[in-house]
Amino acid sequence: MNVTLPCKSLKAALQSVLPHASTDKLQPILRSVHMHVHAGNVLFKATDRHTLGMCRVPLGEFVTTDDESFAVNLPLDDVKALIKFLGTVMDILPVTIGVNESDKVTVEAAYGSMSFISQLGEFPKVRGIVPAIPEPGQAMDVVTYDPQLLAKFSVSARAFRVGKSDPVVTVINPKVGGDIAQVTIGEDFLGLIMMVRHHGSPTAARESWGSIL
Repeated sequence: MNVTLPCKSLKAALQSVLPHASTDKLQPILRSVHMHVHAGNVLFKATDRHTLGMCRVPLGEFVTTDDESFAVNLPLDDVKALIKFLGTVMDILPVTIGVNESDKVTVEAAYGSMSFISQLGEFPKVRGIVPAIPEPGQAMDVVTYDPQLLAKFSVSARAFRVGKSDPVVTVINPKVGGDIAQVTIGEDFLGLIMMVRHHGSPTAARESWGSIL
């Protein structure tokens, strides 16, 4: 079984889901990135049962497969090494991932190749836990935030670190039509964050609080 796709697409997909892979040695199947072909896409999935990351690369002119049943679990440590390897390959060049009958995975590019053994086991089915997107008119508030702004609260949380653990950062979404959300860290920190867009006006980006501060 083989899948060929641009280096840039493969690298971006792996990097995007890698933070969600488990590091728990008691759950070896979750210490992997599941890669498979489904409905005209190459899908990448990883989860630690607390967060889930999924990324798709549409099959098209620059993405090919010789087997529509292609599926493989890429071990966590090998994914990290693979990302470094892809960093030596030009973004536009094709990269082929092949799996043989002995579960050996071979990644080939113009500048070289690397091999490793796939993680055995059945990756959990995650489709059932993905919530459905509400239909137009259904009551559900959807709010988006600037990731750089959210990251600032992760830095704030380090000030309250206990041992090696950071406290939970909680974002309380505003009421419908509101612009500002509260951010709490433990019992002693309260912050505010400006939302970027509200579902009621998806094209009206709010970049700052303007004159209210």
